[in-house]
Order: sequence, then structure tokens, then C-alpha cells
Amino acid sequence: MSKSLDLPEVANLWDVTEVSTLVATQRGAKRSFQKYLASKGVEVVEFEILNPKVVMEYLHDRGCLSVLWECGGTLAASCYFFTGVIHKVCLGKCETSRSIFS
Repeated sequence: MSKSLDLPEVANLWDVTEVSTLVATQRGAKRSFQKYLASKGVEVVEFEILNPKVVMEYLHDRGCLSVLWECGGTLAASCYFFTGVIHKVCLGKCETSRSIFS
């Protein structure tokens, strides 16, 4: 979930050979990057108003029963405290700067 699509072009997350990746974004955000992601096989879904609740409703409507959000504190807080879309929390401390984008 990214309103601005300020994401790296090279990332493990864009390798969809084993699992699919869906990126939710604000309508009209970085059209050229959306096309790039689509060319890699990444599904890009635009929303008029992007927030965790509308994304979870969209995923529920598609039949998703479990969703993994890998995120920082800002998104986690908006998911849990403001929309109530989180049902289970797993916390971890990352000792390195490696992430799904590495």
C-alpha cells in the first residue's frame, strides 16, 4: 500500500515467479511506475481514497481470508488503532536494514 508509489524499481517483492504481489495505490499515482510493475507481473490496484480499511474490504471481496502486512509503525498504527482491520499482530525487531525491497 503506497499513496505515492515511491518504491524502488529493483526489489525482491517484484519477483512474482513463486507468489503474486499486489500493490494498492492512490488513483493516478506514478502511471509510468504502475506500467513498470504491471510489466513485471505485479498487480496494481488504484483507489480513489487509499487507506487500510478500503484495501482490506477489497481483499475480502476477492476472497482473501488472511493478509500479511509488512509495514512500519505509521501504517501499523493506522491499521490497528484507526480502522480496526488487524486481528493478529506479530512484532519483530530487524537487526539489519534488509527488507523485502533488498
